[in-house]
Amino acid sequence: MAVTLVPLVLIPQIVLAGLIAPLEGFTKLLGQTAVTSYWAFHGLRAMLPEELLEFPPANDHTAWGSLLMVVLHGLGFAIAAVLVLWLQNSRENLYERALSKLEQGKSHLLRSRG
Repeated sequence: MAVTLVPLVLIPQIVLAGLIAPLEGFTKLLGQTAVTSYWAFHGLRAMLPEELLEFPPANDHTAWGSLLMVVLHGLGFAIAAVLVLWLQNSRENLYERALSKLEQGKSHLLRSRG
């Protein structure tokens, strides 16, 4: 299953990074906010000599600014992962507490009847 999901994740990363064609409008905004490879690609482009930059046209991204955005994306994904794991753990604990209270209630009812 993971093998079938890889193209679904990688193709938008490549397209929205601006590797295939320059981005404009909403696609540029989406690439800048949601795609880490956008900043990695433009950070690498910022380190190339001017004579090597032909297509797509260069823009004003710096290597340090792009590195900062890659780090910020990494932190954002790490925080999101921690939150999801915390919520999952909280839900499991809540489920276990509810089951134990339900079992305690059943045993209390059985004792009061018997």
